[in-house]
Amino acid sequence: MKKALYTLNRISRANGTGSQLLKRDLLKENDSPELRYLLQVAFDPFITTRIATVEIREKQTAEEWSFEKVKTFIGERQERKGIDAIERTLYYTMVNGFSEQHERDLMAKIITKSLNIGIGAKEINKAFGTNLIPDVVIMKAEDNPELIKKFKGKIYADLKYDGVRCWTVIKNKKVQSMKTYNFQEL
Repeated sequence: MKKALYTLNRISRANGTGSQLLKRDLLKENDSPELRYLLQVAFDPFITTRIATVEIREKQTAEEWSFEKVKTFIGERQERKGIDAIERTLYYTMVNGFSEQHERDLMAKIITKSLNIGIGAKEINKAFGTNLIPDVVIMKAEDNPELIKKFKGKIYADLKYDGVRCWTVIKNKKVQSMKTYNFQEL
């Protein structure tokens, strides 16, 4: 986990001419299940943590979580509607369990889905040569029943009310989440 966080820290500091290629190379060279998972949590719009802020402590305040514990904890929360005080405390414990300040900062950005390292889904997918992160393109939709009949899979649609646009994930005829165009929870 520490190596993955170290790689993300190096990527975030790469700037200037050729930085996109350097970032892609850093991803390729440091490929690991931990790095891939952290990138998925940070950038995959279908993985939600339902937490907007995390209090980051100046010093380590808890035991560091293993990769498997982090993965299990976040994975178990995918089907839940909200987040309660106990879960929020566990997120804080997870973040503040890392020994280095930059690790705590990165984990907080990852779980709040606010990680900005200068690359997105397209570059990450290029680096790994796979569609690790869905690159969702959202566009205005029309109500055209004949066109809709042609699609047998998923349809992504958008309605605009009073100047606010959002997209909605529906499973089993129930709304699972509503998000902004930047994939922030509403």
